[in-house]
Amino acid sequence: MPISVIASFKRYVWRPSTIVVLALVLGFNVLVEFDWVRKYFPLIEKGQLEFHRILCWTMPRPLTAKWVRTVQITNQDRQIGGITDRNFLATLINQARTAPPEVIILDFKFQAPKGKPAGEDLPGRASQDQALTQAILGAAHDGIPVVVPCWLDRVSSSDWKRLPDFFEDSDFLQPDVYDQGPLLRNQFSPHPARVRIGNINLPKDARQIPLVSRTVDKSDPCQTSLALAAAEAHEDAIDLWPRTREKKIIARAIEDRDFVVGSFIPSNNFQPIAAEDLFRGDKVAIESCRGRIILVGGNWKEDGGNGGMADTYNTPAGSMPGMYIHANYIEALLDDRYERIVPLAFALTFDLVVGMLLYIYFHKAVDMRGKLKVLGVFLLPLLASYVIFANFNWYLDFILPLMACFAHLLFELGRSYHRLSHLEAEQHRNGVSE
Repeated sequence: MPISVIASFKRYVWRPSTIVVLALVLGFNVLVEFDWVRKYFPLIEKGQLEFHRILCWTMPRPLTAKWVRTVQITNQDRQIGGITDRNFLATLINQARTAPPEVIILDFKFQAPKGKPAGEDLPGRASQDQALTQAILGAAHDGIPVVVPCWLDRVSSSDWKRLPDFFEDSDFLQPDVYDQGPLLRNQFSPHPARVRIGNINLPKDARQIPLVSRTVDKSDPCQTSLALAAAEAHEDAIDLWPRTREKKIIARAIEDRDFVVGSFIPSNNFQPIAAEDLFRGDKVAIESCRGRIILVGGNWKEDGGNGGMADTYNTPAGSMPGMYIHANYIEALLDDRYERIVPLAFALTFDLVVGMLLYIYFHKAVDMRGKLKVLGVFLLPLLASYVIFANFNWYLDFILPLMACFAHLLFELGRSYHRLSHLEAEQHRNGVSE
């Protein structure tokens, strides 16, 4: 390392206040990885979501819902004994089949009662379960892929266990002898429709698109997220290659059991279909399903419509029902609107280097104007975060903590200006008195 660099570091960086600020910047990048930090310091999560929202807003192309239409069940009376009426869901599927849609996705918990194994339910629900199962199989027989939900329970920091559902996988899944890869696709075109299974677990950080979770049973189809299962069902339906799972960014994230970060579309930008209209066979509602990915989910208020919205989460686009978060994930995967998360080691190195250079050049500036120019130039990393986000699929939210350095130097600048003004005023008074 050149002597001049070492000397600059000792003179301009090795100061108590500077070391404290840089330590806070680096510590933030580390601590924000822990769930308890976000839990007890909600402003951190809010800041991250707002920064992500700004990045999405500055994207060079408009964010619109292209594939997914939501079928909203807004009437909580459609719940029976704590579950959504499965006869009602079966009717929705059967009505949509007449359009037909491209894919049908169900966003509900289909768990078996506590203590019962997979494939069992309460005796009074047997006819409902059968009606729903037949509707799902009927849609698949018509050539419409269906994504059936499942739920994972965490058993360790990295592993998950599937909770039993009222159905067994064998009720729906069949060997996929057609899935032989892109080289053989023309021999088996189009791919047969099939039922897929995807977990509806949402990550703690809504920006992150879930892909594949590490399950205790490594062959469990529930390890695939609902969003990825839906994207694959869409690709099956239209025989689209390359598959989402095979794309470089996604394949690497799946291999690492990691997330990718996606951009968000506000929930009011989707085109909802009223579940009650579809249930009674309204022609407009049925026609709205044609050729679309139909996501059926709940969007109602608790306490019989008198409470707050159920199943809502904070996102970069504001508070949003869970079904619209899944819709956003599906849209982002199909539209290639996702970015890789920069490794923590790179983030720490970047913040440390940029922070040190900022302090060195700031203190080397000889006057107020020069110091302001330095601050202006070093705002470029924030601009760089947008350019890299929009063009190179790297997500750089670790740049946000650098604002602590800017705040510190602005404070120093203000204090210096105040001292200078005070000194000039004192000299002026002394001159007058003489």
